[in-house]
Amino acid sequence: MKISIPTTTLKGLQNLMDEKSKTLTLKYMKGHPRQYRFDASRGSFNIQGEIPVTKAGKPFSLIPISYRVFKDSLFGTSKRSWLELFFIDSIGAVASVMLHGYSVEHFFNMSQKLFYEDLKITEIKITITPQERQTAKGEKYYIAEFEHEAADADYLKLAKANTEDFELYREDTIQPTNTMIVWENYPLCIVESEKLEAAAEEEAVELETEEVVEPVKQLDKVA
Repeated sequence: MKISIPTTTLKGLQNLMDEKSKTLTLKYMKGHPRQYRFDASRGSFNIQGEIPVTKAGKPFSLIPISYRVFKDSLFGTSKRSWLELFFIDSIGAVASVMLHGYSVEHFFNMSQKLFYEDLKITEIKITITPQERQTAKGEKYYIAEFEHEAADADYLKLAKANTEDFELYREDTIQPTNTMIVWENYPLCIVESEKLEAAAEEEAVELETEEVVEPVKQLDKVA
């Protein structure tokens, strides 16, 4: 597996340019972006739990091309808030990273500042720095702190032109129980489709149950 990091400079993005077509050579399997992960127990980022990208407590920067915040129970956890950020990395992979809990609260704190700066999440460079904390029992863990600065306008223009036709999402995090909170450049229609499909299946089960119960009632009357 290739080692990579998010690309956050115009030069880095231009390095992915195909000279003939003048378009970026990006890799994206629909619904399956390359997964970067935040290890809250170690305070570091990695790729798919295998390749270290940062050391403990060191910053991780990216420029979002899409994001969403939602609530749900995922991966065997209780219901909580989740943040998904989608970005382009240095090998041209469309990638994502996911955070939850207090880290999402810190993300919202940052987004409040953006409102007064007339900036959107997809117009900034985000730097995520793991901050060490301890439980009452003395166990060490990390939460994510967020800093931001306006992203290069030419970077944003080039990235948007080459990704605007992509439906950016993680298939394994979409469930009919997703409660969407805020999002940008995210295919809400896919979440709604999951909800409609689940509702249709539930209705079908209810109809089947009614059809089974009705003949039993009629037999009782005959008897």
